[in-house]
Amino acid sequence: MVFKVGDIRVFYDERLDGGGTSFGQLFVPIVRRLIGPSRTCFEAFSGPAFIGFSLLVHDLCEELVVADVNPEAINYVKLTVSENKLGNRVRYYISDVLNGIPEGERFDLVVGNPPHFNENTLKNHCKYAQCDQIDLLKSYDEGWKLHRSFYLNIRKFLNKGANILLVENSKVSSEGDFIGMINEGGLKYV
Repeated sequence: MVFKVGDIRVFYDERLDGGGTSFGQLFVPIVRRLIGPSRTCFEAFSGPAFIGFSLLVHDLCEELVVADVNPEAINYVKLTVSENKLGNRVRYYISDVLNGIPEGERFDLVVGNPPHFNENTLKNHCKYAQCDQIDLLKSYDEGWKLHRSFYLNIRKFLNKGANILLVENSKVSSEGDFIGMINEGGLKYV
């Protein structure tokens, strides 16, 4: 499938869309209003990178770095980069949270749509969604381990004054689930 955002055609398989074609597009007006343009944007938990490519096409970042644990999602990112001739503006990594990101990478803006369900809320979610392996990759964060790893390790990749903007599901988590992790990582919750 193809999702068109401005002049960019984002290639993907429908199973890999974790909301990037819908609520993920809300990042553009929010970033534009609250943060403005950035030099280097990083989309963590990227899937096909709908959010990152949207920020790129709307001139909210000059260069884009994306990472996802799923090689299939990164293969679609590669196709998008190739078909849109974005090789000089986009880098991509297969990465379990931040473990596959080279030490020299630095970001001014980090965005993402991480998995929203832990073991306490996944069963209810699986009643309404088919929880196959892809769905679990998109939606399940056992004990918030992925979030914890992200918050404890992202700081070393941030330029001074960088911002992080992640979307969370308020029906299955709250700010309180993450504020301690944010503080532990030496970050400031705003």
